[in-house]
Amino acid sequence: MKNIMTEYITYVSLRACGFLRARQSVQKCGRIDCLASLAMTLALFFLFIPSSFTAQTVSQVEVSAKVLKNKIKIGDEIRFWVKVDRPRKYSVLPFSEKMNLAPFEIKKINVAPIRKGQNRVQEIFGFTLTVFEIGDLKIPPVLVRYQDASGKPGEILTEPVPVIVVSVGKKLTDKDDVRPIKGPVSISLLRFRTWILSILAALLTIFLVTKIIIRWRKRNKDLESRKPPHIRVKIELERLKNQGLLEEKKLKEYYSGLADILKNYMDRVWKLQTHEHTTVEVLELLAEKNLEKNIIDKIKTVLEETDLVKFANVIPAPTLSDQLEKEIWEVVELTKPNEKETAKS
Repeated sequence: MKNIMTEYITYVSLRACGFLRARQSVQKCGRIDCLASLAMTLALFFLFIPSSFTAQTVSQVEVSAKVLKNKIKIGDEIRFWVKVDRPRKYSVLPFSEKMNLAPFEIKKINVAPIRKGQNRVQEIFGFTLTVFEIGDLKIPPVLVRYQDASGKPGEILTEPVPVIVVSVGKKLTDKDDVRPIKGPVSISLLRFRTWILSILAALLTIFLVTKIIIRWRKRNKDLESRKPPHIRVKIELERLKNQGLLEEKKLKEYYSGLADILKNYMDRVWKLQTHEHTTVEVLELLAEKNLEKNIIDKIKTVLEETDLVKFANVIPAPTLSDQLEKEIWEVVELTKPNEKETAKS
């Protein structure tokens, strides 16, 4: 390099001497010949200047930046692309979403598929930006970091990109572009206290009514439980009829209710747990009580007929309900305890 510079300086000196000689020969030569000789000397001077001193060295990595639209409304998303053209053995370091492009904010960064040529590669990075300022703005230069084939790092900046940001168009009903913030809504303390007291009073009323109803039902149930078994059978049969199950064709529910009334009676009188046994097992338990055969037969009729309706889906005759109620009453009349036994229990 030192030898090249020495030769170049020598060459320039010789050309300079030639230029001076040409000037001295103006008097001897005609004006046209002198100008031609001077032009030739200058042409040769610039022709032989080394190219490294007349043009900037082309970088191995080239970058460019552009936007999809250079005029947007405030708050809209901006599509901004950075294109990197690099050698195949070079690599571009990833961009960070925390990069400072103020006043623009980065929402996300996407990387497009890489385009590969024979010796070079093209990468495109898509930035989604937003801005909340109005005016003629510029997206700042983006710093692109890369590494060459040997791992040596390098940097290059894009050119700033101008963007015009305008306000959102006004409506006919709009008075101001930016509206003032409304103050807090004031609520009267007295009105607020009235609301609270009203809500508490309503909740207290609901609580008291519910408690009264529960206590009333419990009291009626307790009063009913104190009555003799045969009286309770009468109450339960009347309650079952008043439900209107036969009129609504709810036969299973009605006949299940008849069987339960009879079983409840037997549990109260003979201390059995008939609800936990089958009909056959109940009849075996009754046989141990030394009951008369006609009583056991009536109980058997009621339990078996109700089982057919409940489990075998048999449609009973219209008169069966009255017949079974009669059978239950006859069982009660034949087995009910006298008043003295009831008082003792």
